[in-house]
This record gives sequence, structure tokens and C-alpha cells, in this order.
Amino acid sequence: MTKLWQKSVWGVNEKHGLLAHRFFWICVLGPIFLATLLAWVYGLFSLPLDRSLSGVEYFYQKAKVFLAIAALSIPIGATFSRIHNSSQTARNIISSSEQNNFRNGMDHAQFFKEQLSSHCIGGDYGMAAFDMNKDPYFHYKILFPDSMSGSFKNNELEKIVDQLLICISQHCSEPGSISGAKEINDKIEEIFQYLEIPIIFGDHRERARFMTKRDRMAEEASIEVTENIAETLHLYRVISDVKSPLEVWKIGLDLVDHDMAYFINTAITIIGSYDDNFLSKVVQKLDFDSLEGLDKEEADRHLYKEYRECLSSYASKGIKIKKWVDSMTTI
Repeated sequence: MTKLWQKSVWGVNEKHGLLAHRFFWICVLGPIFLATLLAWVYGLFSLPLDRSLSGVEYFYQKAKVFLAIAALSIPIGATFSRIHNSSQTARNIISSSEQNNFRNGMDHAQFFKEQLSSHCIGGDYGMAAFDMNKDPYFHYKILFPDSMSGSFKNNELEKIVDQLLICISQHCSEPGSISGAKEINDKIEEIFQYLEIPIIFGDHRERARFMTKRDRMAEEASIEVTENIAETLHLYRVISDVKSPLEVWKIGLDLVDHDMAYFINTAITIIGSYDDNFLSKVVQKLDFDSLEGLDKEEADRHLYKEYRECLSSYASKGIKIKKWVDSMTTI
């Protein structure tokens, strides 16, 4: 009996059976012991023994309070039993939910891996997707850190993408502001850093500082351009790369979160429109011949002039992009 009591538990523990709970035995035996103690204190056991029916009636009249106290063991014990049963039911529901979430997370990870591989085989997938495909489960955990717990949200990455769209919107409202390219570049770099994708921004920027001309004899000549121009050229080279991981993220979201998938798809469309309808219009005019012989200040003025010449054809699309971004980021 002593060993059984030592192995029993206090409180309500759904992992143990009902009989292993000390409180259950206290609920059942407590009223009986209390009734017995009170009956002894108030002299119930000192009454003369009378085996007749009148004696039984007399004993009941004297003992009914104590019997009522002893009878409380049944409802109190049943109440504790119900509490214990409810606790076990809740625990089973939680356990079942956790198992389902884990199973769904594993299924989703497998789906993500298969779709990512199919996406990369498709052709124009981008270097970021190619890097993700080398270790899809690693990047899956970055994109969906809480998937095994039933949540496919990634508020941190969503915020970074949102900030990128805001920077694009600001650049659309002031398309002649060349320095805006640097801020967009910084936001793109944040996305790659978060996803732990080794895009070498330093090397890209260094190469963007020089424009190179090749003649028929494969001889090279370079012109060093200003920081602002270099940022614009760098942005032109990397802006399409940022769509690649977003498309990969959308692959996983299509199955579990349509609203977020729509947001990412819209972000991809905005970035593509910004690239096609703004950057390309400026950078394609920025060739080696147009900068040859210019100093940095003249090159800056030249680039600004190219921006201004593009505004008439770009204005309507720029306004559309800005309104699109503003409507998304103010929701």
C-alpha cells in the first residue's frame, strides 16, 4: 500500500490512470473518514445497540448528517473522474493534431521538393532556384519554419518582400532619382541573405563599376562609371534573380495559403513589370559608346537624361506599378 501511494501522482495527470491519482482517493475516502471522525467526536458510536426497527430508525435520525457527509464521496469522486477523462480527451486531441500537423508538414515538404525539381527542369528558373534545388529541404525549412506545427506563415520574409515593393514604388514615383536603385539593391540583398542563397553582391557591384567594349579582335576596353550608374547596372543584372526564390516560395504556398500565394505572385509580376518597363528602357540605352570620353559628372548627367527621355513612355506604367504596390502594402 505504501509503495502504491508513493507511485501515485498529485493533481490531474492524463498520462496516468485514474486509480494512480492521490486526489481521486482523497475525494473518495476523504468524506468517509471525515464522517467517521465527526461521528466519533459527537458520540455516535456511544449509542446503545438496538436491533429492532425502531432502533434502526433512531440510529438513522442521529446519524443521517454523518451518512450524508460520507455519501459525498460518490459525486466528488465522479467529478474528479470526469475532470481526468476530459484532460485525457484534450491531450489526445492535441496529440492527434500534432501528429496530423507533422504528417501534413512532411507531405508538404515532399510536394515542395518534387515541384521545385520540376520547376528547375522547366528551363528559365534562375540561379537562386537552382541553388535551392541542391538542398530543397534546407530551404524548405527557411521558407516554412513552422510547417511541422501546422503554420505555413513566414511573417519575416513577407515583411522583407513588402519593403522591396515599397522601395520599387518610391522609385516609380521618382524615376529620375538614380540613387533609388541602391535602396532596391539593398532590399534584394536582404532577401538573398535571409534565404541563405550565396549570391555574390560584392562581385556583382564591382563588375558593374566598369562598362566593357569588345571589338572584333576580342580586345577589351573599360570605362569606370559612377557609383549611381554602377548601382543601376547592378540592379539591372540582379532584379530578375530575386523573382526566382519568390517563384519557389509560391510553389509551396499554392497548396496551403492561397492569399499569400497571390501576394507573392503579384510581387513577382510587379518586379517583372518594373524590370521590363523601367530598367530595361534606361540600361539598354546606356551603352559603351554613349559613355566613352565622359567624366563621372558628365556620365551622371547623361544617365539622368536617359531617364528623362524614358519618362514619357514609362509614366503610365510607373503610375500603375506604384498604385499596385500602394494598394498591396496598405492592406
